[in-house]
Amino acid sequence: MGTILLILLIVLTAGNNLCFTSSENELKIIIGREISDKTEISLQKGEKFIILLETRLSTGYDWEIKQPVPECIQIIEDFILYKEVEKPKVGEYEFHLFKLKAKKKGSGTLIFQYKRKWEKKSLKTREIKIY
Repeated sequence: MGTILLILLIVLTAGNNLCFTSSENELKIIIGREISDKTEISLQKGEKFIILLETRLSTGYDWEIKQPVPECIQIIEDFILYKEVEKPKVGEYEFHLFKLKAKKKGSGTLIFQYKRKWEKKSLKTREIKIY
């Protein structure tokens, strides 16, 4: 839980993009409101990493990982981080956290789609190249 609070604090104070490695268990964290098309991450077998994307659930849109996920990647968990506020505002943003792990050495592309579950077309996509 402490790691999640640290992540949330970093997100709320960070600029548009941030990528760093935490000293706690060498956890790579990519935080980005706008992940560029050139975003790449190098992983070793067993290495864990977190992708954190801003979302606005009140609009019906949320991030999901386009299937299939590269064979070298395992999705450990994904969930929404909500801000605790007394009076939530319409259009308030949340963060979708994806915790992943490199099952083995390999390469591929993780594609994140920002879409409504009932619609086929995504509003935007973000790609992260894994190697």
